[in-house]
Formats: sequence, C-alpha cells, structure tokens
Amino acid sequence: MIDTKSFFECLIENNITFFSGVPDSLLNNICAYISDNVDCKNHIFAANEGNALAFGIGYHLASGKLPLIYIQNL
Repeated sequence: MIDTKSFFECLIENNITFFSGVPDSLLNNICAYISDNVDCKNHIFAANEGNALAFGIGYHLASGKLPLIYIQNL
C-alpha cells in the first residue's frame, strides 16, 4: 500500500492543492489525511462521482491548476 503521508506530500510538491471525491471505506486513509491537512474549502466531499468531477473541472477552469479527484467507480 502507498504511504499516505508520502503520497500527499508528493501532490503538494506538484502544486496539487484542491481535492474532491466521494468518501468510502477503501479511500478512508487518504480522505482523512487530506481533511486533517487541508483547509476545508480545498477539500470538498461530493454526493457522487459526477459531482466530484464537476467540482474539479470548475476549480481547474477558475484557477488553471490541476485538482485531485478521487473516485471509486466511474
């Protein structure tokens, strides 16, 4: 399994600072780590995968930066 802290630090080093997705048991570690280390306005829990993707697209269009969208199914 990937070390959560190392993965998160790699994302931050690559200027990925916005996160959205649908929390579930398989993604619990990364969801919790992001929530503990990112301002709540930069980590949005979505009702479904389509909403998470829409949040990410909106963020990209507004900022020009890449988001991280985590999904279980698409």
